[in-house]
Amino acid sequence: MRKIKLSLEIHQAELLVLLYFFAQPFGNSSLLPIAVMSFLGFGQLIQWKQIDGKIKTTIKHFLILGGCFFIPIILSLPDAINFNRTLSTVLTYPLYILTGLYLSLRLQQRSLADWFAPLLTVILMIWSCFSLIHLTESFGLFQNDDPTRAQGLFHNHMVLGTIMSATLIYITGYFTFKKQHLISWILILSFSFIIFISGNRSSWLIPVLLIPTYLIYFHSSLPKTLIFLSSFIFISALTFTTLNTPIGNRVTQTNQLFSIDEAKIEYSTGNRLSIWADAYRLGVKYFFNGVGANNFRYAHPETAPEDSKWISFQETVDGKSIKHGASHTHQIFLEVLTNTGLLGLMGLLFFYYLILTDTKKAIASKNVLAAAAFISLWVVLLPFSTHNNVYASWMSGWMWVWIGLSQGFSNYQQIKN
Repeated sequence: MRKIKLSLEIHQAELLVLLYFFAQPFGNSSLLPIAVMSFLGFGQLIQWKQIDGKIKTTIKHFLILGGCFFIPIILSLPDAINFNRTLSTVLTYPLYILTGLYLSLRLQQRSLADWFAPLLTVILMIWSCFSLIHLTESFGLFQNDDPTRAQGLFHNHMVLGTIMSATLIYITGYFTFKKQHLISWILILSFSFIIFISGNRSSWLIPVLLIPTYLIYFHSSLPKTLIFLSSFIFISALTFTTLNTPIGNRVTQTNQLFSIDEAKIEYSTGNRLSIWADAYRLGVKYFFNGVGANNFRYAHPETAPEDSKWISFQETVDGKSIKHGASHTHQIFLEVLTNTGLLGLMGLLFFYYLILTDTKKAIASKNVLAAAAFISLWVVLLPFSTHNNVYASWMSGWMWVWIGLSQGFSNYQQIKN
């Protein structure tokens, strides 16, 4: 019993992160490990005066990263369209920063166990199996869900591709670090196919970049016959799926992006162009500190056309009808501009500068796992990609977990190639 307790204490970071990933398909249940990690992070923070200088430096750097988002959130409160919603964000956002701080400090003192990445890979395999079941409509498990997005267990949340694209980078980095190139290559192709059939089109760019990049750097570590055979199977699977399943409709929709017809481009982006135009006008209107963090849906009707498909009406308890817009802008710069204004944009750009500097240091020091975790973080926060609501609970947790992992790997100097 004592050995079990000691083992749980030693490996609490691995177990909590794995629990966080495992809970992803099940909605708000992923907030439970976030709450535990934030509590542990707070415990580490209040011991500030009792810790050594190197860890103090880590805490200061991490608090600066957190301030890039949290300070603009606070300053957006006075002019918030929905004061209570922004106040809720102000009160809860520190939990995500503390979660990242906990992981950063924990990993700085001791690396993740070798079984962490393989177990994380198993979780992704389980998700992949359910995604394939969704695609083939086997067992009738997902027959009432969108057939153009084989999300499997994520059918109620639609973020399978988003999660897998970032996690695939880290897993590839881990197995490459272990010089298990064959496993890395098989996982890249297998999970890339799942990302494709998930229908999360903003995630498709990652396999497009990852596959050729891996071949350029590590083709000499793989048998040529295997490369050609596996590539042929992968391309054949993509082609067959595109031509014979509803996933092909997503490909057709995406191809409209290269049209000169504005209506077709709007369709290809999932009607995002109209949201981006509305968000830009809203950002200009509330330029300094925005409409309040997590408030876009309440302010969107102010700049949206009367016939906008994104505007809906919600009846309140007292019988009044309130206009609501899109839940978020689907673009991080516009999300920050509209919610927290110029102050938020300045914080975001400074955050990008700090992370870019940290990424360069990890690459220069040949810290493979840190570099992989930083690249995963860049996948989460790609500047010109579409995004989930950056101030909402899911995206906040997802972002700060990767910030914590990348910072922790970076500071653990013994992990080097």
